[in-house]
Amino acid sequence: MMRHLLHLVIAVSTVDSACHVGVETAICHRSLEENDGLSPLGQEYVALLQTGTTRLPDRTSLVPITVQELSASKKEKARPTEGQGRKSAVAVASRGRRLTPAESISALPTASARLKLLKPITWMHVPKTGTSMLNIFYAHPDICPLVPEGVKLPDNRTRPDNDLFAEYPPDLNCPGSFKPDRGLEIQARHIGLGTLYEDLKGHIVAMFRQPEQRLLSAYYDHQWRPYHSWRRWAREPRDAVEFAVAVQGCATKMIARQLWFYAETSNPCKGPFSPLATEAESDLAVQRLREGFGFVGLMDRWDLSVCLFHAKFGGDCHATEFSSTRMDRNSSHAQYDTSELRGFKDKVDGRLFEEAVRIFEDDTSRFGVSPSTCSESCWPRADF
Repeated sequence: MMRHLLHLVIAVSTVDSACHVGVETAICHRSLEENDGLSPLGQEYVALLQTGTTRLPDRTSLVPITVQELSASKKEKARPTEGQGRKSAVAVASRGRRLTPAESISALPTASARLKLLKPITWMHVPKTGTSMLNIFYAHPDICPLVPEGVKLPDNRTRPDNDLFAEYPPDLNCPGSFKPDRGLEIQARHIGLGTLYEDLKGHIVAMFRQPEQRLLSAYYDHQWRPYHSWRRWAREPRDAVEFAVAVQGCATKMIARQLWFYAETSNPCKGPFSPLATEAESDLAVQRLREGFGFVGLMDRWDLSVCLFHAKFGGDCHATEFSSTRMDRNSSHAQYDTSELRGFKDKVDGRLFEEAVRIFEDDTSRFGVSPSTCSESCWPRADF
């Protein structure tokens, strides 16, 4: 295992050249091989900085980024054949293999026991997969027991989560449910798992979304609310394709990339300077998703995901859990015409999404969740 330390410094004082005293950074000394890891727009910016043609804006923020280098050997890991991943956790245990953290949760016989093992919860909030996940947490009596019934995210706000946290702080209203040193307020900011994964595995919950839909949602959100998934000091993307190329692989990087976070780089998905996901990171992300996530939901099947969460972890369904916080085109629940991407596919996150779908379908089968059972057991209790 090797670690490659990459320093990106957005600290520029008033100097004649961006690559002299004003930027104490490896940007000015990156090799061509290192630049290959960036999107075309990221490479464009680095080239301009190295020649002194342009410079970053005046701000002071050192951002060290460490990217974990997996084994130099690129042996293809054997993927499970169709059906292997659908064995029950109990059956796996009976064969003597040690259960993964995810399997350990599913193997428990009651929802209350599964929720107890899931805590303290870490929400990995992939951009544009539903801030409304907070409504699920806040409505659950055993996660946020001190939140009054009916409380939900404010509608049509730029940062509804901030408003919710200000009125109902999670540390006071959800005692013991989230890590005190990595609270829900931090988790809501699209923080990656990084080096903390080993401590967090088995406690992670996340929603995933069809990658091209997620990219277009972020692109239009960026136009409506500037700088979502985009650096504030970078030029505007020319179109949806350039945006998508620069920020692709977001979920994969959040799971696999090793980062120490400062300032606005807390979101490893932001373009155009975030290096593209590698094959090793893709392998690692799929493995971590399979082994370390206590709950996997799908943005594209939100209602069924809500029902699955309750089937797995108990608590009654509430109408607030089935609503979107932004009722317009920029809503995370909107559907987009992907022809605008002119054939571009986010292959890295596409592979991860396929694994998320497999896990989701395994769980819906294991816990008996379907549209019909959801309408019978969950929706009536939600008082629609």
